[in-house]
Amino acid sequence: MLYPFLLESHIKSGRLAHGYLLIGSLKQAGEIAGQIAGRLLENFKQGHPDFYEFNGESFGISEAREVIRRTYLKAFGKKIFFIGAETVTLEAANALLKTMEDFSKGTHFFISVSSEEKLPATLCSRLVKIRMIFEPEAGLADYWRNFEKKSHFDKMNYLKKITDKKDKEEQRKILDSREIYFENFLKNSDNDEQRKTALENLENLIFSRELMTEPAAYPKSILEYLIIT
Repeated sequence: MLYPFLLESHIKSGRLAHGYLLIGSLKQAGEIAGQIAGRLLENFKQGHPDFYEFNGESFGISEAREVIRRTYLKAFGKKIFFIGAETVTLEAANALLKTMEDFSKGTHFFISVSSEEKLPATLCSRLVKIRMIFEPEAGLADYWRNFEKKSHFDKMNYLKKITDKKDKEEQRKILDSREIYFENFLKNSDNDEQRKTALENLENLIFSRELMTEPAAYPKSILEYLIIT
């Protein structure tokens, strides 16, 4: 299984963030969290005292209290908390937020939801957002390489058709496709300069996706910035 590039780079560099939001398949996110625990925790196996895992429909205050209780337990090294849920209640989110503020060094949270809209904004804003992207679609690299060769006029017409429809799902798919392209490029390119440019583009894309969720966001301008400039 392939890790999203930014997450892999954080692990390899030792710059693992305090909290991550894994957006997409809960099953795949759970598998990745287990693999991360295997790399970070000594003698890791199911039931390891420094690894907590929740998988369920709703993560509520009783589950959050169990997380809080476990943060106070003595650790042998790092602590990894994985929470995979369709919904996280506001009360639970506030409890997690307070816990994350109190316990930072060596404690890492991986929260997985199918869509970031299902997580209260107060908690969502404190997490590094990672979309669970694994396999590039056939022809994706050729598609974006050919797109870059199009005239500015053709690119603008393409984006106008998409933004005029105000179809957020279609806009999301475009960003997903663009993100997969950069992820795959970074995994396969040996050119340091091109990798640096691709990483900058990827980080800009992730930041801009956050802007897209704001109520006053103007998708057309954001997409133009990401794809045309």
